[in-house]
Amino acid sequence: MKQLSINYQPHLQKQQTLPNPLTQPLFSSSQPQTQSQAQLLSQPQPQPQSQPQPQSQLQPTAQSVDPSPPLPPPLPYQSPPSPPPLPQLSNKEEDFELEDQNEQDPEPKLKYSRISQDVSKLLQTVDATTIAVHSKIMVLGTSDGRVCIFEHTTGQLIKQFFSHSAIVNDVSIDNTSDFIATCSDDGAVIIHMWRTEECEKFEYAQVMKKVCLDPDYSKNSKFVCSGKENKLILISKGWLGETEKVIHLGEGPIYGIKWSESLISWANETGVKIWDCEFSRKVSYIPRPRNSPPPDQSPCTLCWETRDTLIIAWTNYIKIGRIKEVSDPMSVKAKSFELTHKFYI
Repeated sequence: MKQLSINYQPHLQKQQTLPNPLTQPLFSSSQPQTQSQAQLLSQPQPQPQSQPQPQSQLQPTAQSVDPSPPLPPPLPYQSPPSPPPLPQLSNKEEDFELEDQNEQDPEPKLKYSRISQDVSKLLQTVDATTIAVHSKIMVLGTSDGRVCIFEHTTGQLIKQFFSHSAIVNDVSIDNTSDFIATCSDDGAVIIHMWRTEECEKFEYAQVMKKVCLDPDYSKNSKFVCSGKENKLILISKGWLGETEKVIHLGEGPIYGIKWSESLISWANETGVKIWDCEFSRKVSYIPRPRNSPPPDQSPCTLCWETRDTLIIAWTNYIKIGRIKEVSDPMSVKAKSFELTHKFYI
């Protein structure tokens, strides 16, 4: 049987120390309990009341020291603030926004409608080799030498001529749409006055590839043509008959001709040249881009946007320029070509 521990102190009277009921049990489980001890355990123990102690008397114990600081309590979730409402735009501001959106939109594709009726019937039996379009009519040249005139919005056949004995290579229409010029592999250039069914025929001992009428052919009676000999021939009709003048020779075949007032532009393998019929002199030369494909694979396209603005297209290369008047040292009026824009698409 274990004895109760006695604490001796030299200056105090001997007394028995009892265990602290808050920190350890009154009796060990290995000791038998007496009746007085059982009564003592059955009585409810009073809860000790903690009394504040001065800071100087507080001594840390091994059980009360926590090496890690306490974690702060979690903050409650707060939803992000809602953005402020957008200001109301006026009609003008909305229009500006719509314009900005439209500028960013991709460029729309061209709208078209298929021409049917007589055009479809013709193309089922023969191939179209060249075409020219006017605001009133559309003219097709075919592989069997026919020249067919259609109403260009409906495709209804107005008239056709069996003018050539070989393939038709080029067609040109004047401003009035009364005169139509055609050229063919048979070496003939024919001017059709299709409303009266009259025509004029010019024969050459070579294959004729290109023809272009003066826009005012009804007044000036001029046209240019080119054939296999790589000559550009200017034909003028007058009271004394026709006169021919070679305004260009060599440098390969001619792939396109366009006329504006007194100016003639044409394209060959080296570039584009412009001729002034009024002063019978050369105006300018615009070289072909170095990286463009050969003209026989991708020929040049010419277009007079206005009477003095020319658009030149070599495959992906586009050049735009205008004609301006200058004075040469001899005080003679002359014209020159000024390049204004260049594009690569």
